[in-house]
Amino acid sequence: ALLMNALLFGRPAQTRKILAAGADPNSRFPRGTALGEAINHERPAMVRALLEAGADPDLPSNKKLPLVMACECGLGEIIHMLVEAGATIKTLGDQKGATLLDAASCGCIPLVKKLLAAGVPVDFLGKHGRGGTYSSIALPPTSQSPLMLAAFYGYSEMVTFLIEAGADVNRKDGKGHSAVDYARLLKLPNPGHIVKILEAADATASKPFEEPASGIPDFSQAAKEPQF
Repeated sequence: ALLMNALLFGRPAQTRKILAAGADPNSRFPRGTALGEAINHERPAMVRALLEAGADPDLPSNKKLPLVMACECGLGEIIHMLVEAGATIKTLGDQKGATLLDAASCGCIPLVKKLLAAGVPVDFLGKHGRGGTYSSIALPPTSQSPLMLAAFYGYSEMVTFLIEAGADVNRKDGKGHSAVDYARLLKLPNPGHIVKILEAADATASKPFEEPASGIPDFSQAAKEPQF
């Protein structure tokens, strides 16, 4: 009970004291494991404390792997922690392709390396966000490749890694857009740098998006209606 309370409402130092006093880092609660609860509540500091205390990064929480849970919620920092702690991908099954998209979207090169070594195609095309669990609101509702997503989210190191791994720089999404188009879709801090990396690998724009997406829905017309 003390551990659960600390995970949800306390500070990392409190959690570490409770673990040092003998609390099991693999404790199970009604809604899942201690690690699962920390992931569900998006508390990376607590995830780190549990992993440092010996929490099993492959112990399912409510029948779901911690790595899958973190990927479904787009928790890049926690994904990195789990991979560093030795989380395996053997039990991911048919979720490996979706996990590759998630890894590319958060810039986790170590996880991408594992998935590619396991045979997942570097140009795997799929819908990001696990059926809408999470994804940028500005991301087009179609299938994307890892390279497109890395370019969209602004991870230049991931873009370079995927190109070196053999990614098709001119592959198209479900609506005919290329990675260059995705790099230009949002006003990232330095989209030009990513475009240059892609163009150096002979990538070209294919079907530029009609207008840059702001990520904010336009309610201006709807707001004029009384029912709004």
